[in-house]
Amino acid sequence: MVRSSIITQLSSSTGSLYIMVGHKTARTVKIYLSPFSPSVHLMSIIAIMNQNNDMETVQMIEWIRQAQQGDADAYGKLIGIYQDCFYRVARSRLHNDEDAADAIQEMLLTGWEKCSTLKEPKYFKTWMIRILINKCNNILRKNRPLESLDHIPEPCAENMEDNIMFQAMIQELSEKNRIVMALYYGDSYTIREISQILEISEDAVKNRLSRGRKEVLKFL
Repeated sequence: MVRSSIITQLSSSTGSLYIMVGHKTARTVKIYLSPFSPSVHLMSIIAIMNQNNDMETVQMIEWIRQAQQGDADAYGKLIGIYQDCFYRVARSRLHNDEDAADAIQEMLLTGWEKCSTLKEPKYFKTWMIRILINKCNNILRKNRPLESLDHIPEPCAENMEDNIMFQAMIQELSEKNRIVMALYYGDSYTIREISQILEISEDAVKNRLSRGRKEVLKFL
């Protein structure tokens, strides 16, 4: 199946991000960053608003599978559910709304284009967060002053192997523990930052890290 292209437009004057997913008959996914709210948030006009985050897993997986088949409505619903989490991740990483909007825009594009490659639908949220963090890191690198190549060390093969092993083990963890472990060990977020991103207590973060470590030990 040939996936339709996505057309995006970011309005700097209104802070609006328009994302048209699919062909002319597909609904438009419109997400905007509100410049009038003290706590800027994401919204989707085709998402189910005020959606219960504890929605049945069966329904979630069904939407993910539909999105993988090119269903723009299903993709919009998923984005609507996770929109606040995505914004918190981008904002905590980049510290300004304009860069956060750029990172989220790139994540949405990549997520739509690549979602058909996701083998395990239950990992959708973690997968999207990883994409978003990569986009944030790209922006940080672009904004960082250029460094002389003479001062950039060669990557350590041992570290690369350790990272590959870590990523493989992380994928085997339960959903809740996997996200916390990836943010803490993979992306160096603090317990407090993870607490704010996921909207859970710091004790809950610590408990999930503890359980995640125990799960990892089973693979060693």
